[in-house]
Amino acid sequence: MALRVWVNGRPVGSLDRHGRGTTFAYDRGVDPRDAVSLTMPVRTASYDSAYDLLPVFDTNLPEGILRDTIQRTLAKAHGHADPLDILRLTGRNQIGRIRVLQEDEQPARQASIRNMAELLEKRATRAFVNEIVERYALRSGVSGAMPKVLVETDPHADADDSGHSRRTILTSDYILKFDAEDYPGLSLNEFYSLEAAREGGNVTADARLNADGRMLSVSRFDGTDGNRLGFEDLASLNAKTSAEKYSGSIETALFKHLAEFSGYRKKENLEALYRLCVTNIAIRNGDAHLKNFALLFDDADRGPFKFSPAYDLVTTTAWIRSDMMALTFQGTKRWPKPEAVLQLGARAGLSKPRARNVIAEVGAGLRTVMPAMLDAFEAHGRPAIGQAVANAWNEGLTMSLGVEAGTATKLRKPSAGGDAEEDRSPPEPSPFGT
Repeated sequence: MALRVWVNGRPVGSLDRHGRGTTFAYDRGVDPRDAVSLTMPVRTASYDSAYDLLPVFDTNLPEGILRDTIQRTLAKAHGHADPLDILRLTGRNQIGRIRVLQEDEQPARQASIRNMAELLEKRATRAFVNEIVERYALRSGVSGAMPKVLVETDPHADADDSGHSRRTILTSDYILKFDAEDYPGLSLNEFYSLEAAREGGNVTADARLNADGRMLSVSRFDGTDGNRLGFEDLASLNAKTSAEKYSGSIETALFKHLAEFSGYRKKENLEALYRLCVTNIAIRNGDAHLKNFALLFDDADRGPFKFSPAYDLVTTTAWIRSDMMALTFQGTKRWPKPEAVLQLGARAGLSKPRARNVIAEVGAGLRTVMPAMLDAFEAHGRPAIGQAVANAWNEGLTMSLGVEAGTATKLRKPSAGGDAEEDRSPPEPSPFGT
């Protein structure tokens, strides 16, 4: 049975199987502003994929633990679970303005968590995480391998029964992320990576840690229910699916394609991209793949097309010491030298003095946040991992940005059974997919 595709509250077309792939066709009379992808303008002819989903519908498919949970549930119930089956289940609640529903369905507000502030006061025990995942996983269309789900707060949770005000976040939607067992301190790592990026001049997603530092709440930046913005990552804009997110170069897959789809915001978007690339290099984020860069838009025909806030930033070399960049730069995935980082500014149309300013600002951001980051890892019982993050940042600052290192404490010898997790070898490279 074909699925109906909606843009906010408007039906725009149908998605169905086509051999081993899928086909999408717009309804007659669809407004060009409601195109599902910047690479798929409204037309009469269908858009076809020989295998699996078209890239724009692959954008929000879950990965890792969340995908395994969904596939296991679907296979048990129906005997199979391909990407279209997963989209059929998760498509009603995705990042961005696209909803994929059954023929007889219409977009509807999803069940909510009553009070996010109270949720963040809880410890992320295994039982708590299992409860959240079981409740929300089967309707969470959000990509990435890190355990995460989409939730939203109750709009009526701002007052208790007596009418007294509560300190809550009203009607905002969130992505909840949890530590992965093989990567202790992952939530702390991402939180302080985002803080460093913000201090370095990047616009970032707003994030909050829970009480024990093992869960991260990230505010969505794609608008509100019924008025979501279009969200399209650079994988989709390169006509690639999640399986191809590590293919391509920074020069072409990021800078060239972002320029092609930015319209009159080209200059602004490219400078933001350059700043984020410098940041990823500085923090040693080996998971800065195509799905971790995106455009936001309300009108797919005329824009404006705005570079999205930075999200999913992690210092991967805190666990994978030999990790390299996710995309090639100057023909290699090795971390670049300062002159190469400076030269990359030309791709954004920046003069060398302006590129040097960006590099200096990013470096200052890392140095500013580093003491608080180290204190937080210490407070949560993971000082060695915090030190590994600091060491990675300092390596990035000195060896790739060519700027001053931050102040990092000396590494203490871990006690027996404590904090030695940083020496674990991961089961597979670049597993975060955050």
